[in-house]
Amino acid sequence: MNNSDIVSIAQEKIGYTFKNTALILTALTHSSYAHENSGCEDNEKLEFLGDAILNFLIAKRLFENGSSEGEMTKRRSKIVSRVPLKEAVLNLDLVSIARFGKGTDENSLSDKSI
Repeated sequence: MNNSDIVSIAQEKIGYTFKNTALILTALTHSSYAHENSGCEDNEKLEFLGDAILNFLIAKRLFENGSSEGEMTKRRSKIVSRVPLKEAVLNLDLVSIARFGKGTDENSLSDKSI
């Protein structure tokens, strides 16, 4: 599958059209693929930024609802965790269009990789 196919399919699956299509390709690029293809960036920096933004947005919403700090922390950790985020990726079937290195696929990845 070529890059333009990946971009088209991803945009259709998530219902968003990217101005900068390089971002969606990067987001769908596992480090194993980037290591095998020089000049290709993996998704780790985007993941870092996305986690920070998601944590902020969820914290803001919980804060606005007026819970205690302890309750907000517990709820945020349940919402912003690997389980629901992995479930969202799997439900959107984004793994099927992700770029993995040779010998790596969604079946051989640990929960930390998704």
